[in-house]
Amino acid sequence: RAPVIGLPLFNSRDAMTEPVSARLFPAFTAVEKGKTYYWCSCGLSAKQPFCDGAHKGTPFTPVKYEATETKRVLFCMCKKTGNAPLCDKTHIKVATKTHGSKIAVVAALGAAIISGVAYQIFSASEQTKKSSK
Repeated sequence: RAPVIGLPLFNSRDAMTEPVSARLFPAFTAVEKGKTYYWCSCGLSAKQPFCDGAHKGTPFTPVKYEATETKRVLFCMCKKTGNAPLCDKTHIKVATKTHGSKIAVVAALGAAIISGVAYQIFSASEQTKKSSK
């Protein structure tokens, strides 16, 4: 088995006990009604926030997400959410613990705010499209 690159504490994937944070802010992602998505829970996927099979050899498995409507959602990227696969803002705590600085919290919170603003713009745009039909 290949070693987990960038994680010197692990000699092999089966030694992983915690997921790797892919980044410290959520992924604002479009989903389509009726489609099924598989969220990466290990953090090793190169196709974040979705699974690409990189979890093989770890104790992690992807989390199934079924879109009930076409919209944009915030998928967790810190991999510590209590509401998998969706973001619950745990990335703010992870940033503080990982970096120990208010700057990390501000950066993570800023990214979440930007995602929220983008979501509001997208939602308003979709509503305008629907009402003009």
